[in-house]
Amino acid sequence: MEQLERFRQKAAEYYTQKVRMHGPSPRGVDWNGEESQLIRFEQLCKIISAVEGESFSILDYGCGYGALIDFLKQRYKNFDYTGFDVSEEMITQARNLYPSYRFTSDERELSPHDYVVASGVFNVKLDVPS
Repeated sequence: MEQLERFRQKAAEYYTQKVRMHGPSPRGVDWNGEESQLIRFEQLCKIISAVEGESFSILDYGCGYGALIDFLKQRYKNFDYTGFDVSEEMITQARNLYPSYRFTSDERELSPHDYVVASGVFNVKLDVPS
């Protein structure tokens, strides 16, 4: 458990540095650009089977600054979004950009959702041994 906590702390520091350097943008969450971020969102959201007008809930695990919300709003009218990130700076940015949505950095505040997506959490190895 201690190793997992060290990794979370390093990941939080890494992403905090990225968002401070690049702001709430694809580069701020360590994507090459908006196009690669959009492609990722399209792939992640293929799992959503909600028909037009149907409500669903989604947990964005590793939400960064909450950019998935804009993607979802273009495609769905009725969803309940929760964003989780280990970086408090990311959560602050997300809350500023999307004040009507729920964001947290405390896993104990998470509850079951219809869908859970995790994108960036699998992209950074840092110095953790294989």
